[in-house]
Amino acid sequence: MRKSQPYIGTTGMTKHVSTSADGRTEILKYAGSENKEQLNKRLVGLASRENNLSWLYNTFYIAKTNMEGLANALSTLSHSALQIGSTQDACSVFLFSKEYKVSSADTAEAQDEAKKLEKDFNQVVWLTYRRNFIPIQPPSGYTSDTGWGCMLRSAQMIMAETLQKHLGTAWRFESGAVSCEHKTLLRWFIDAPKVFSFYSIHRMAEFGRRYGKKAGEWYGPTTVAWVLRDLVEAHRSLERNSKGEDHLLLLSNGVQDLTMLVADNGTICVEDIKDACEEKLESSSDARAEEANDPLLHPGLDPVWTSALFLLVPVRLGLQKINPDYLKALSSVLKFPQCVGMIGGSPAHSLYFVGSQDSQFLYLDPHTVHDAATDTECGDPRFPDETTVTTYHCSSLKFVPGQDIDPSLAIGFYCKSVKEFIDLRGRIGQLAGPPFLSVVDKRPNYEYDFDIENERNSSDDDSDDGLVTASEGEGEKGEPKRKKNVNTTNLEDEFVLLP
Repeated sequence: MRKSQPYIGTTGMTKHVSTSADGRTEILKYAGSENKEQLNKRLVGLASRENNLSWLYNTFYIAKTNMEGLANALSTLSHSALQIGSTQDACSVFLFSKEYKVSSADTAEAQDEAKKLEKDFNQVVWLTYRRNFIPIQPPSGYTSDTGWGCMLRSAQMIMAETLQKHLGTAWRFESGAVSCEHKTLLRWFIDAPKVFSFYSIHRMAEFGRRYGKKAGEWYGPTTVAWVLRDLVEAHRSLERNSKGEDHLLLLSNGVQDLTMLVADNGTICVEDIKDACEEKLESSSDARAEEANDPLLHPGLDPVWTSALFLLVPVRLGLQKINPDYLKALSSVLKFPQCVGMIGGSPAHSLYFVGSQDSQFLYLDPHTVHDAATDTECGDPRFPDETTVTTYHCSSLKFVPGQDIDPSLAIGFYCKSVKEFIDLRGRIGQLAGPPFLSVVDKRPNYEYDFDIENERNSSDDDSDDGLVTASEGEGEKGEPKRKKNVNTTNLEDEFVLLP
């Protein structure tokens, strides 16, 4: 690419000359011998700048015409890699609840610790944009989710981590040899309209229509939480009707079922969890069993959970930016043994957070494009093989400053028993700083009893004590009346800003 630059010759006349090598030779003829060296340096600089601008222009042109190139570029932008520091003192890096003492010291112990961190991080399932998959059901016809599916991919990742914890260590990834169980888990996320692809982008787009979302639209943390809840319930329903088909029974692995709940506005309700997870007695003949398992009659006995719990808690921790007062507690929550990560990120740029280092948050980024499984690969139970499985795992640790995180998040927890949930409740109660998570025994009753209110109004009208009754359209203490049986799951992401 040859462009002309204006040049003021020794005669004061403006000449347009090329900054290529030949052009530099040509222009030097106009300069006196005392200025040639200085002028040559300047022209070399102009040529270098021209080359940089050409490269930048071409890069942006490719990114503009090829969204996949832009997505891959976004995954390598400003966020930092692991910061060990210049000293040899070890610093703590957390991956979920596990701590790693990482240092720059050239010792076998320091190197082993860094390798452990990288290995464990590599076991987390990494789900990214895919291209050339079977078209999503018309009228959308999308064959790639590049540019709009990052929140769905983050939701897939937190779901995959929960499933790995639920199903056991055999389902985790080990480099070198991919277990049949891990392949089965990954096949649940293959992007294809197949019966075994319970959590594919196709099914997520299908269930998203229940909440007014079309394929190609961006999801918020709350909406995607409800979509995941519906997908888990559909998976459980398929299991109950599967009549022994192994690939459908693996959600429970023959041991314990999995139930997912969404806790609105950071409030976790114990009553909902009890109804979903505790053992159900089928008939009155089980009264003796109920008495034998009653924790009130037997204080040392915990209720039996027939279903493990996957709890996703959408919160909003600020308006435009996250309130820095929440960051310390947010980092502490990620270290809970029950935590399976957070989904959020920055506006229209979702990330999956899995750990922390001081005020930095460790994440997996879905903004990389990989090829989707072909129809032939979908039908091959050996897929993904040792080569393609590497596109489902990442070894590059990246961190984002806490203050750069979007205030809308959804925090995930997994509890296998009531004992684990009781421990989680205690940890939430001990969080420092302004509260953004709470646990209540019962869901508040917003049903409005008009008979009681009319009776109270009538009584107030007969008295002349000067008290003002609730006006029409308002509840007690002037609060707005709540409509009965309102289904809020179809609403857009709405959060209550907690103090």
